Amino acid sequence: MVLQMIQAGKSHREIQDITGVALSTISRWRNEGKCPPKQKMFDIESAVVINDGHRPYHDDEIDDHICSHIELTRPDYIVNLGDLADFYAISSFNKNPSRISPVNFAKELVCIRQYLGRLRLIAPQARIIFIKGNHEDRLERYLWKNAPVLDFGKIPELKDIEEYEDLPKLTIPDLFGFKKYDIEYHEDGFQLGKLYCTHGSIVRKHSGYTAKAEYDKNGCVGISGHTHRDGKYTLRNRSGQWVWWENFCTCDLDPEYANGQVMNWTQGFSHVTLVNGSPRVEQIPIVDGFYVFGGVVYR
Repeated sequence: MVLQMIQAGKSHREIQDITGVALSTISRWRNEGKCPPKQKMFDIESAVVINDGHRPYHDDEIDDHICSHIELTRPDYIVNLGDLADFYAISSFNKNPSRISPVNFAKELVCIRQYLGRLRLIAPQARIIFIKGNHEDRLERYLWKNAPVLDFGKIPELKDIEEYEDLPKLTIPDLFGFKKYDIEYHEDGFQLGKLYCTHGSIVRKHSGYTAKAEYDKNGCVGISGHTHRDGKYTLRNRSGQWVWWENFCTCDLDPEYANGQVMNWTQGFSHVTLVNGSPRVEQIPIVDGFYVFGGVVYR
């Protein structure tokens, strides 16, 4: 390319401005008439990782920030690490009777579908990945305990029968409308290049402690939600460098069930750049109504 620019009559300074190649190198290549050495090619992909919205206890402002970031950066992947729903009405904890009704449960599902539809609208090109969290797991446990005969979402004997496929099923993919919005569902985890994405199952007292525990459990580079805060654990040994990230939450920091207690949670998301599959994770906290990305403040 440099030699072609020289042949086209461009000055060395113009070529440097366009290509970033040093003037001395341009001069040497011109005198030698040789092509520059081949540059190593990189396969670059990007992802936005979010989790723990706990609808209807979500934070609309946080959702707006993340959706704006997705529109701006156009990631190849949007990975949700789970707990998109709270499923308050079917939890095993003591509940407010006024919140237990088919209407509220239906409103949760409508809220979830509206959000997923928004994601698909602003990111038609992205692979949207959803990983089951422990709150989505509440539905399965509720059915097993209270209505096992209605848990017919996975019956291998009927999988090839067309009428079975048309049955309305009480499963997360069917209730959330994943087929409608072209969303991939993973019950355990998802391998994003060399980054293992999972909801997580461990909670430690302090930020970063859970990241270490998740690394000890999984033994790989990974990212998880569940703790509602950010954290990071890094280890370098003879086998390489290993990192595990805790990935914030997008829910309200003062939900009604907190009863005024200050929750040790942080809001935000992660922007992941995959370089030949190797992850570079930027943890982006959203504090006081704004976040910073690429040296720019987004309010």
